[in-house]
Amino acid sequence: TFRMDSQDSKEVDNGIDIMLNLNMAAFWPLVNPIGLKASVEYFSVKDESEVGNEEFWSPIFRLYIEEKFINIGPFNFNAKAGVVSFRERQKDNNISRTYVQPAPSVTITTLLNDKLTFQLSGDRVINRPGFAKLYFHEDYVALNPFLNLEKAWRANATFRFHPSKKVNVRTTEFAQIVDDLIYLDKTKKDKNELSWTPDNLNTWLFGGKAEINLS
Repeated sequence: TFRMDSQDSKEVDNGIDIMLNLNMAAFWPLVNPIGLKASVEYFSVKDESEVGNEEFWSPIFRLYIEEKFINIGPFNFNAKAGVVSFRERQKDNNISRTYVQPAPSVTITTLLNDKLTFQLSGDRVINRPGFAKLYFHEDYVALNPFLNLEKAWRANATFRFHPSKKVNVRTTEFAQIVDDLIYLDKTKKDKNELSWTPDNLNTWLFGGKAEINLS
């Protein structure tokens, strides 16, 4: 897939947002599919004002190797190893540097009985919302050219219960440790304009949900 989102304002802000994804499947040994995934992103933003110009750019490289089916006894494993390279500005000294960080994931699934399935998963994700999602889906959002990427360790536990063919019950609990969560900071309202500024926040997230499907 190929995606391009762009933001271009002749008055104060301009930017470009490009992503290219490449997926390939291989089989080794013979029957086990191994997925190879790579992506390249590039974005640049420039905030022009009467005080001066602020500009930031970064390429983002992702590489993943995924083993989709590993059976050990009653457990099925889906494992993925990945690395992500990106450029980011340090908050303490405003110096930009390039980082290379791991992005692994593993999912374990097992049948507890004929009607109950349990799944446990954990991963690390490094994401950056596209300009269209960040600035165009909400009204009055000011440009922040120095947002860091969201980096999170996530854990999920899911139970699936099938008491009959027409009843499916699913419960999920999750926990996340997030560095640089992107959110709209309404305390940083522009004095001259009606706008909110996106910012980063370190936080922990916990929650759960239950679903009942009758069909």
